[in-house]
Amino acid sequence: MSAPNIFNTFLKNSGSSDMAVDGSTPVTFSLSHATRTMVVVRLIVHVEDTGNFTDTTYGAIAALDPGCLLRVKSSTDTTTTDLLDGSTITGTYEWARFCYDVNLLTPSAGGKTLSVRWTFGKYAGAAGGLILEPTDALEFVIQDNLSALTEHTIMAEGFYK
Repeated sequence: MSAPNIFNTFLKNSGSSDMAVDGSTPVTFSLSHATRTMVVVRLIVHVEDTGNFTDTTYGAIAALDPGCLLRVKSSTDTTTTDLLDGSTITGTYEWARFCYDVNLLTPSAGGKTLSVRWTFGKYAGAAGGLILEPTDALEFVIQDNLSALTEHTIMAEGFYK
């Protein structure tokens, strides 16, 4: 049986997809493949917390400073694509600056859930997306303390070229 041509996987740090971490010393979550070219069609961002989300918070915690990075790095540790164009994600609603599909949900159990879909395929046609060569890694770098969040994950969906 051949390897699957699609992937649906979380960005991870040491095998964990739980981004509710203390990034006071930066923590990097990444996606890469050693031998196959990956085409990331979309990212699904999930942020869950027990308190209210506002335009001045990330989840229900204070706005982040300096904020989170989202980038593609090469094997030489060089940023080849800064997906935030020099900016950082410092607040919950800042995801809307980069993604059209941003939803704030209130589950019946209480709390709040932010659901974000960032689609890359639309920029390059039906077969396109964010291309990660075997030497590249998609990275989400947390530079603040997010450990008070209930849950935070980013899933990448796409296919192998």
